[in-house]
Amino acid sequence: VWNGTNHAPIWFHLCVVMLHALATLLLFRMLARGVSVTAATIAAAWFAVQPIHVEAVASIANGSEIVVMLFTGALALLLARHAANDSDPGWRPAALAGLLYFAACSTKESGFVAPLVAGCFAWAWSRSAPRTVRFADVLRRWRRVVIACSIALVVVVLARIAILGAFAPKTMVSPGLDDLSPMQRIWAMLSLGPLVARLLFWPTQLNPHYGPSYIAGKSGPTLAAALTILIVVAAIVLSIRRARRGDGRLFAAVAWTLIAFLPASNLLSATGQILAERTLYGASAGVAMLIALGADVMLARAAATTGRASRSDRVLVGAAAALVICILALTTLAAVRPWRGHNALFHQMIAADSASYRGHWLLGLDARSRGDTTGALESLGEAYRLFPRDRQLLIDYSETLMQHGQPREAAAVARGLMAWPELRRRPEAVSLYLGAVERGYGRDSAMATSRQLPR
Repeated sequence: VWNGTNHAPIWFHLCVVMLHALATLLLFRMLARGVSVTAATIAAAWFAVQPIHVEAVASIANGSEIVVMLFTGALALLLARHAANDSDPGWRPAALAGLLYFAACSTKESGFVAPLVAGCFAWAWSRSAPRTVRFADVLRRWRRVVIACSIALVVVVLARIAILGAFAPKTMVSPGLDDLSPMQRIWAMLSLGPLVARLLFWPTQLNPHYGPSYIAGKSGPTLAAALTILIVVAAIVLSIRRARRGDGRLFAAVAWTLIAFLPASNLLSATGQILAERTLYGASAGVAMLIALGADVMLARAAATTGRASRSDRVLVGAAAALVICILALTTLAAVRPWRGHNALFHQMIAADSASYRGHWLLGLDARSRGDTTGALESLGEAYRLFPRDRQLLIDYSETLMQHGQPREAAAVARGLMAWPELRRRPEAVSLYLGAVERGYGRDSAMATSRQLPR
């Protein structure tokens, strides 16, 4: 896109908006398999204007979340077609399924769960009752698809290890999660369950960056974590009971929502962000299924006595849906504005979370790039005060202090880099620290300090 459009940013945005439109149409096609056209239209319209999609659509760097949704949705429709026809997929559709899975998990880590959500959709999202199947029968019938997807998974995992040095390198862990034990991290993320639910269902307050302030003091059991566990377990139990009674659509919706968010949830392993609205793009498709199911049930109940929903019933449901969609659309419109420029976006980070250090940090880097060293020191200093444990922030702040002729202050900040064993072995971090010590305290102090560091 960059090379083919003479470096015009507008084409990037048009491309991502087009991808989002395609994802919305694909979702409508998926929903229509299990609900009425009216219900599918309402849910697809909700998905189109969902405010949490702003980060994935307005920021062109995050369009990969949409691409994963496209590949996952295509895989779901492919599997659903063969499940509905009660046919064993041959090698050609199996190979296509493997290619779609390879494309999904090569695009983003969230694509690794694509076969799971697609399989739940194919089995349960239908107007007809899901059939009870045994695991051995499933493997025998879908063995070609399982083989193709397994090959795709192995190839991607080996590629990640070869390129990144590990499947999930430690250096990618978000600040705030890197000093938590696995159990502390799990409790901290479960405590964010109510926030995640609000973002998925009624996201009227958005934040471009959810930093360490969101998990401060939540490294153990909390009421919010217990509530999250209770709601998730209740949703799973209720969906399984409904599936046994002949309606598996709730199971498909709940499974899609939970599984699609799992890779970015930090429950299995620490990731590069504590929470990001863009990572909820795929999970919001599951919420759209819940909305479509709710609208379909209301219309069906209205038609229970007459055999068909009256015009007034359809108008009432449509008006209520239109009101909600309009409110969300206005929220989305307001949320788009800060993404039109760096300065506005960084100030929005600060406005959304007064304890967020990243907005101040990025404002400082922006000021430094414009030659405003005084402004850079002010913003970087505030970011350092709020969260003095971000390694890259320590480097940027130390370098700026050195440029402004404050080597002793730079040495005090850079000393924090030496608290990380991996940084004590990186020449650039050690050089920055020792250079600040030498300029601030003299060569003898720098040599004495160097002898205390590992060689």
